[in-house]
Amino acid sequence: MLAIDESRVNNDRMESRDLGGGNGGEINPSIRVEDVVKLGQLILKFSRVDRATLHEDGVRSETDADHTVMLAVLACSIARELRPDLDIGKVAQYALVHDLVEVYAGDTVTISISEAEKKDKRRREADAFLQITNEFGNSFPWLIETIENYESLEDIESRFVKGLDKLMPKVTHILNNGAYIRQIGMTKAGLIARYDRQNIDMSEYMYDLPEIIKLSDDMSEVFLDIMFPGSTSA
Repeated sequence: MLAIDESRVNNDRMESRDLGGGNGGEINPSIRVEDVVKLGQLILKFSRVDRATLHEDGVRSETDADHTVMLAVLACSIARELRPDLDIGKVAQYALVHDLVEVYAGDTVTISISEAEKKDKRRREADAFLQITNEFGNSFPWLIETIENYESLEDIESRFVKGLDKLMPKVTHILNNGAYIRQIGMTKAGLIARYDRQNIDMSEYMYDLPEIIKLSDDMSEVFLDIMFPGSTSA
């Protein structure tokens, strides 16, 4: 989870507003063209962040934009079927911003991540969040607030999106016949251990979303049979 220093964020927001305007620190209700273009540029930069996961051809890297769109559409569609009680608007908003810090922090391969690497990932993403806050906290506060709300995991929609986010690599692995997993030479035992650890981690915040845990197990079973035919048969 992204470690957000609230005092630093609030200070940076105030500085951003004081520098932004000549209106006594008040939020300017108008939208400036340069702010729109600046945010658009951020998203284009985000779309050029490559991930370890691959497209169906097993060659082309998935980008953060590919991943985000996939998660947003699947999350809303799955929520409607499995959990119609959820606010799909919130689900969509959280999915859109869930990885935005990677525009500055970069994507981190987590399939065999160490504790030291996890710590470094949290530091880089916290710094990236502060940079985004400095740049857009005054012009587009929705962006900052939505990232914060997602990272807090205080509502079921944020937990739902976070859980589904962990399933998205399985989608790409199934589509490309495990190209990345084959590239790194992961064994059957290693993959099963990885998925077992993932379920333990997910259970800490998915306690009220058993449907997603089951979906995760079902997808793991399908992929294991692709990688190691007959491995999940009785």
